[in-house]
Amino acid sequence: GEYDAAIKYYKDALEIRKQVYTSNPTHPNIAASYTGLGNVFYAKGEYDAAIKYHKLSLEMKQTVYAHTLVHPDIAM
Repeated sequence: GEYDAAIKYYKDALEIRKQVYTSNPTHPNIAASYTGLGNVFYAKGEYDAAIKYHKLSLEMKQTVYAHTLVHPDIAM
C-alpha cells in the first residue's frame, strides 16, 4: 500500500482539524485523525508509532466522553 502517502494525508487532515477546532482541542474529529494515523502505522508494521497515535486518540475520547460510563468510541 501507499502508507507514506496515507500518513501525509492524515497528518494534513489532523492539522486542518486542529485549526478548525481551536476552541475544542479534544473534538472527536481530532481523535479520529489520531486513530487513522494509528491504523496506518499498524498496517505498515510500525507498532510503536501505532501505539502512540492510538493512545492519543483514546485519551482524547476518554476526555470527550468522561460524562458517560460507557461509549462505543472508547471501545474502538
